[in-house]
Amino acid sequence: KTHLTRGHEMSIYYSSELESQVNQYFKSQNTMALADSTKALYNAVLRKKLLPFCMENGITKLNGKFTDHMDSFGEFLQHKKVSAHTTQSYLTITKLLFTFHGHHIKHTYKIPRQAKQAFDLKHEKRWFSGEDIAKCKTFMFKINHIRNHLLVRLMCETGARINEIANICVCDIKLKEKAILL
Repeated sequence: KTHLTRGHEMSIYYSSELESQVNQYFKSQNTMALADSTKALYNAVLRKKLLPFCMENGITKLNGKFTDHMDSFGEFLQHKKVSAHTTQSYLTITKLLFTFHGHHIKHTYKIPRQAKQAFDLKHEKRWFSGEDIAKCKTFMFKINHIRNHLLVRLMCETGARINEIANICVCDIKLKEKAILL
């Protein structure tokens, strides 16, 4: 069954409960303040990826049991030729929807090592040559070498922006996991 949306585009009619839950999210304060481009991304992910997945799997209502489907949803996205990094973003957007409805989905999507290396290489080459990056990583600072070297390495190896690195707090550093929350 189909219906017309505000933009007069055809869309598949899903469970009225699912549609209602997604619509509530887009009418909430959580999404009203988002940039139009961000809202458009969220809308595309939820309506063109999540809802078809739910329909294929007989899911008629968004609830906490969806935790059991997160891995399947990730596989569904990858079958649609979505990259590992994009899959990770789409799953995060999905978790935001569930959190809005009071269902905290505890799921971590690990980007496969090979996909991470390919992504890193692609982005390193986009701006700097391998030689340029090696120079940055090995540069000897005359003052505050350890701090400055760490900052340069963080930028080169994580792709984080300067303001993201500047806002790192001690509680964001997880030594056991060898991770920094940005």
